[in-house]
Amino acid sequence: MVLVAQPFAQQKPTVVDLTHTLGPKSPDWEGTEKRPFDARDLATFDKNGYFTRYISMQEHFSTHIDAPAHFSKNGWTVDQIPADHLVAPLVVIDIAKQSAANADYALTVADITAWEKKHGNIPRGAVVEVHTGWAAKWDSMQDYRNADAKGTMHFPGYSLAAAQFLVEKRGVFGLGVDTLSVDVGMSADYPVHAYTAKHNVYHLENSTNLDRVPATGATVVVGAAKLEGGSGGSVRILALVPPFDPTAACDKIKVIEVAANNFSVAAPDMSHAACIKEDREDGGTDLYLATRGKLKRLRRYSDIGPSGDLQWSPDSTYFAYNLTGGGAAGQWSIDVYDAQKGVFYDVTISAEKDYLKPFRCKFKLGDSNLMLLGWSSTHTIVLSAELHPLSTFCEPNRADERFYEVAVPSGRVLKEYRGAELEALKKEFAGR
Repeated sequence: MVLVAQPFAQQKPTVVDLTHTLGPKSPDWEGTEKRPFDARDLATFDKNGYFTRYISMQEHFSTHIDAPAHFSKNGWTVDQIPADHLVAPLVVIDIAKQSAANADYALTVADITAWEKKHGNIPRGAVVEVHTGWAAKWDSMQDYRNADAKGTMHFPGYSLAAAQFLVEKRGVFGLGVDTLSVDVGMSADYPVHAYTAKHNVYHLENSTNLDRVPATGATVVVGAAKLEGGSGGSVRILALVPPFDPTAACDKIKVIEVAANNFSVAAPDMSHAACIKEDREDGGTDLYLATRGKLKRLRRYSDIGPSGDLQWSPDSTYFAYNLTGGGAAGQWSIDVYDAQKGVFYDVTISAEKDYLKPFRCKFKLGDSNLMLLGWSSTHTIVLSAELHPLSTFCEPNRADERFYEVAVPSGRVLKEYRGAELEALKKEFAGR
């Protein structure tokens, strides 16, 4: 079976839900036993043949929107927010590391300019979400509120200077965060709320899954109920992440001379691409990994011509690159790279020299396994592998012809093939 990545133009956007499930156990501002949420059955299937409930809740509860009217007498109420302000470019600024070190951390202008240096200026009319990592605490009201002995909460948010920069210099429509408030938890007078409300900029609070959205390129859809006179309300926030063609980043790599065997292979889920670029000027070959908004050179090879055989695992976790083979040394090298962990597993296939005249090798990469098959003009070389970082050897066994399927990266043999199954695999590999 051959897996082919779906053409870029045919892919649909990935929808990421940035909303916590709304219910009576959701953390709230006060953190008291008196919950700002109540749901009572009005009709049930047993009694009425259908189901409906009466729900009573505070406007600013769970994942919700703050309308400007929340802090400004003249600000828009929820129903007055223009619809085109609720569908906007989404920007995600990550301050999770800073927040882990300091629960009172506030987004700075320096954080924003550092983001823009990498991704370009924030577009006008964008919604900015700040990823602090606080959503991981959602299931514990105590941890999420993080109140001290005096009742003062401690969680990250925006600084007033950062909010002013985003409103005045970038013209954003909304500010969001994965905590209870865009103001830091210890704030006493909520300066970010007060300032942004005067400029009709809304807030999205208690967002989640911001780590699943790219820093730029997605579109946010804010499903706010058109509540007459509302100061806020529960929302369903969706991020639409467009299809990504990772090979486009590879095409931007400059080489002194374009070689015929420069190529790129996208992962099946189109999240990554592995790129091979050969520089004929110095004879070196570069191996790159392209992701959304990032291109990283993984390795530099000297005097190695690529074989052109590069495969991704079906689950898009690993890729394997066939480097060299044959020759007097009787070795064939395969690099296996874990794109999630950023770890290489170097596989060297070795065989006795009388097996090699010539020696060839093919491989097949699965979700958690690597299949290897090598042969000469007269012998099939039996390969077994244990994938460990830096050194692995696949030894032939002339007396007992076998074919191994090996776990990545543990090296555990998953299956041993013999007889008819072995012959079927040989035929499959012969067609590769």
